[in-house]
Amino acid sequence: MSRRPNFFIVGAPKCGTTAMTTYLRDHPQIFMPPQKEPHYFAEDYPIFREVWTEKQYLHLFRSAVSSHLAVGEASVWYLYSDHALPRIKAFAPDARIIVQVRNPVDLVYSYHSQALRAFNEDVDDFWSAWQLQSERRAGRHIPPTCRMPQLLQYEAHGQLGTYVRRLLTIFPAEQVHVVVFDDLVADSRRVYCDTLAFLGVPDDGRLTFRRVNEHMAVRSQRVARVLQRPPRLVRWAIRQRTRLGIRPMGLLKQARLANWQAAQRAPMPPDVRRELIAVFSAEIDLLEQLLHRDLSQWREVNP
Repeated sequence: MSRRPNFFIVGAPKCGTTAMTTYLRDHPQIFMPPQKEPHYFAEDYPIFREVWTEKQYLHLFRSAVSSHLAVGEASVWYLYSDHALPRIKAFAPDARIIVQVRNPVDLVYSYHSQALRAFNEDVDDFWSAWQLQSERRAGRHIPPTCRMPQLLQYEAHGQLGTYVRRLLTIFPAEQVHVVVFDDLVADSRRVYCDTLAFLGVPDDGRLTFRRVNEHMAVRSQRVARVLQRPPRLVRWAIRQRTRLGIRPMGLLKQARLANWQAAQRAPMPPDVRRELIAVFSAEIDLLEQLLHRDLSQWREVNP
């Protein structure tokens, strides 16, 4: 019988969740399925759901054994979903919840690059895309390849204080562990050990923490479009295998990865950063209150 997950990394995107998932998955007493982000509980984010039934979901954890002290998964849109957190609470009331946050200004800037790479966005300039949000809420200027118009609402993605506050109304504070991206970058070892302690898992002595999920740029836009939106028959075959609990062969994913290359993201212009700091000032204030922490460096125009 499959073990049931007892911890969840619930978000947010572009906050180091891939790195943390990688580090925890390598721990011999932690089990996380190879498939990141099943999003089973996020019914209102259907494009991200990899499994649709509890049986399929539990099948992801079939290889977990009694020596695994912690069993969990990571799905970054759970934090934003209206359905996911209450459903997780009903499914596992005592679950440990890990949420990762960063300066919302940097989050939305990084997320824009991801949206371009996924062909949800077609406006290369971040500030131009930001200014289209109200138009897009009205259903205009939506790229034909965008799978879900809500994904283009950048300001909503940066409202981390609001989402963390909601999380703390569903799960008690003692079941929630907040990781600040800055800390993960500055001292990965300390943050990793703090997270292990939260999960009740002993330190495995890990000393190496390689960078994960660096900024990437597409080598060929033409190849990327085909791989991102494969032929209908291929999409149908993948969906059928997934519904049967069979993991896809991964060939499409491998081809997509081969078409990406590491790239340096241009720094955000100071005037744009100043505008976004003003937009997210209240959210930063709220996070400071919730975390009992000074985040004044997030308000610096030249960090």
